[in-house]
Amino acid sequence: MTDDELLAELERRLRQDVDPDVTYDEAVFTLHRWDAEPQDPPLRLHATAEQLGRYCRVDEGTRDALWPDAPVEVAGLNLLQVHLDEALWRALDTAPERRHVVLEPRLAVLTDPAVIDESPPPLPPLPDLPSGEYRWFAYAPLSGEGFPARQRPTEPGAPEV
Repeated sequence: MTDDELLAELERRLRQDVDPDVTYDEAVFTLHRWDAEPQDPPLRLHATAEQLGRYCRVDEGTRDALWPDAPVEVAGLNLLQVHLDEALWRALDTAPERRHVVLEPRLAVLTDPAVIDESPPPLPPLPDLPSGEYRWFAYAPLSGEGFPARQRPTEPGAPEV
């Protein structure tokens, strides 16, 4: 896909999934709805075709791990949608005045798109978890898949897989 085709596909997805009234003018998508909620003032996603192209071209390993049947650009666009949703959910929950999403130098939700060094909004507090053992997983399942079976080391002192 070319950068312009990626931009057109993002607009199609935003229009279909998020806001049928989305507009794109002068490198800014204007969203009047997000997550089925009206946005006043609207959210603004600042993205040129070139920026989107740089952001959405993931490596084949990332693509294979997440969307193995998709072209790398489509996998990158899928990943952008996931990151965009996470960033906006967090920002709107903890810093609702942040209305501008920029892709570069990193995906961020800002009060003013000209100020790129704003600190991220605070993380919402985690609920109290029951006592027990917790671990981070490098692989997160998609579409209802289960986590892979945990393999035990075969040699003493070998790292866990």
